[in-house]
Amino acid sequence: MLQNDICVASDHALEVPTDQRLFAIANALHTGYTVERIWQLTKIDRWFLNKLLNIVRLDQYLLTMALNDLTPELVRRAKQLGFADSQVARCVQATHMAVRKLRTDWNITPFVKQIDTGTAAEACFGLRRWRAACSPEHFFLL
Repeated sequence: MLQNDICVASDHALEVPTDQRLFAIANALHTGYTVERIWQLTKIDRWFLNKLLNIVRLDQYLLTMALNDLTPELVRRAKQLGFADSQVARCVQATHMAVRKLRTDWNITPFVKQIDTGTAAEACFGLRRWRAACSPEHFFLL
């Protein structure tokens, strides 16, 4: 994920709700703001901020690694947190195809589950598809 150049991390950028606020939060987490400080400025739920912090921490950890250092568990965790192969590759200074090859060699593949969430009256609109990153316990709405 690396820091972005869309918005700087500042108290003002965090306090004012704009379409760029999420980028400011990401940069703030990268530069050392605590979840508590960001919560004080934004009043965004701490649970959500901690989830973002998990992504930033994994991103920072991946930046210290090379392609040969990756493990199946680490790649699986990155995929569960929503990292694309290209994002992992950028962190480890490799190509997305090299990361994809490792991932597929380790049999880490997404799958789709279909769940009927509607009633009979809206049967054609009630089906939802969920993508799970490597594990049925981790679902994402498609």
